[in-house]
Amino acid sequence: MRAVLTASIMCLLMVIASIPNNDDNAVLLVEETNIAESNSDVGISFSNGPTNGQSLTGVYTLSFSFSGTGTVSSLDVEISDDSTLWTNIATLTSSPWVTYLDTTAFANGTYELRATAHDSTVSENVVETSQSFTIDNQIPVITEFSINNIE
Repeated sequence: MRAVLTASIMCLLMVIASIPNNDDNAVLLVEETNIAESNSDVGISFSNGPTNGQSLTGVYTLSFSFSGTGTVSSLDVEISDDSTLWTNIATLTSSPWVTYLDTTAFANGTYELRATAHDSTVSENVVETSQSFTIDNQIPVITEFSINNIE
């Protein structure tokens, strides 16, 4: 009888141990629900980059295009070096959806851009973030200067 009880307990423990314990599904479902709640079908794309790892110098032209049937009434363009503090570059209110990024106003480093379009059809904001890029405004350093044939 003890052998049967021990075997039953062992089988029960093996069945319990084989049941997957994955709490990530609940988190993913909540995130998917948040995405599905948007009523806007506007999509934003950075028409000319910047691409991942691209190095920008001087003044860079930023242009945007939209997809979907919503009406974009404004577009805020912002920049950040750590994704927590965003600095406004421009607020556009009509086509052409073009602005300029003067990279000399920022320290060298890695940055991201964020475009926030207001879809006035459903009164919602749609956000798109660029890939990481580098601002690299190097000042030329002249280390050697010589005059040849001064005669």
